[in-house]
Amino acid sequence: MAVTRGLIALGWFTCIMAWGLVVLVDVESVLFTGPILLVVGLLSVMAGLLAKYGRAAAVGACYAGVSLFFFLLVVIFDWGPGEAEQPFLWMGGAFNICIIPLFHSAWKIPPSPAPHECAHCGYFLYGLTEPRCPECGTPFPLEKLAMMKPPE
Repeated sequence: MAVTRGLIALGWFTCIMAWGLVVLVDVESVLFTGPILLVVGLLSVMAGLLAKYGRAAAVGACYAGVSLFFFLLVVIFDWGPGEAEQPFLWMGGAFNICIIPLFHSAWKIPPSPAPHECAHCGYFLYGLTEPRCPECGTPFPLEKLAMMKPPE
């Protein structure tokens, strides 16, 4: 989970840095930051999916999506730096603001394990007779055993 959180934080930092460079330096700075954001976004998606952490995967998809969206705008409309600057400023700023709630929920709310998995290590708990994970030793409420249904 630490890797996933690190990737989504790196993506958000890249978004802020990219927008700041467009504001302070030049719109052509997205030639550097755009590919970085795309790679970080794709890595976040993969890490989120592997960790069964949907919020992190969604944030990563947003990072990758916005970089691809900006690329497609430039290609479709044949924008040069002069034409791209204002749209990138407005859309980049709006994206940075709109991604905050999703980023915050991915950062603060850990992934919830499936009802039949250990919250600590993910071990399959269905069929156990005592309320302790045999893999890592983490105890869980006895009621969880009674309420556990066979997975589909």
